[in-house]
Amino acid sequence: MAQQEVSLRFFYVHFVGDKKKMAHWLMDLGFLTNRYTCPKCGKNMMLVLRKCLKDGVIWKCSLRTRSRTGPENHEMERTIRKGTWFETSKLSFDKMLLLTFMWITQWNCDSIIEELQASSCTVTEWTSYCRNVCVQLCVNESEVLGGPGVTVEFYECLLGKVKLPKNKRIEGKWVFGGIEPATAKFFICIVPHRSTDALVKVLKEWIKPGTVVLGDCWNTYNCLEDDEFTQLRDNSSIEFNSLSESQLDAPEAYSKWSEIKKSLSSCQFNIHFFEYIWRQKHKNDPCMFMSFMNGVTNVFPPKSHD
Repeated sequence: MAQQEVSLRFFYVHFVGDKKKMAHWLMDLGFLTNRYTCPKCGKNMMLVLRKCLKDGVIWKCSLRTRSRTGPENHEMERTIRKGTWFETSKLSFDKMLLLTFMWITQWNCDSIIEELQASSCTVTEWTSYCRNVCVQLCVNESEVLGGPGVTVEFYECLLGKVKLPKNKRIEGKWVFGGIEPATAKFFICIVPHRSTDALVKVLKEWIKPGTVVLGDCWNTYNCLEDDEFTQLRDNSSIEFNSLSESQLDAPEAYSKWSEIKKSLSSCQFNIHFFEYIWRQKHKNDPCMFMSFMNGVTNVFPPKSHD
């Protein structure tokens, strides 16, 4: 879908006030399942209009046998949100999508509240919900970095408590990551503990032979003379340098990691870090909103059964 098609006007013209059309559009794009299996009889449920509901439609299965008291008689209903990213929210589809679009296009909180007549709590919770999804999107979109002569900046940070949809949580985990400044490619790896063994494992998995790795953590681990690091240098020709020393020797050197730290305050760092990384990778996409929604669908594919 082209960038100009997904705009504020696009949502208002096509979907606001037309719940059934909105639901079918979400199904066509794969954000909602286009069929749902009845948990009682195993047949496909019917999508029926229910104007009194916020979604406008609902999955329903009604089975009647000749014997009205037979065991197969049943009426089953399921919300069309069942098994999707939208399931845990009480907002309408149009408000959820408008909120997501405004967050993607970086509206400030006050403007969103005024435009949607939403509460500050609603806007804060939904934008936080979107940022938390960026954690998994970054992990899923990670790439092996480097190569002969390629520079990769390596970093680590402690990630605070993050709540993901479906009650998934990441609490107090260390994050190792790398960025290619020239390409903005990255990898993100969440590790259970901060140790030299975990560091070596991540480097072996995500850094190609011949890479020049810049980082500030080598002295912290006091690991460069360890056997495993010596093997990485000798066998994989990986060169480890201090990021700060590299910048002093070459002040013009571009540091993506420094840019990230400067752009985020210390209180925002854990909250906004993954959003920043994800946005940097997708800033040239034809439609960042669709990129985000497609990523959401990959992380939380809609289910077609209980």
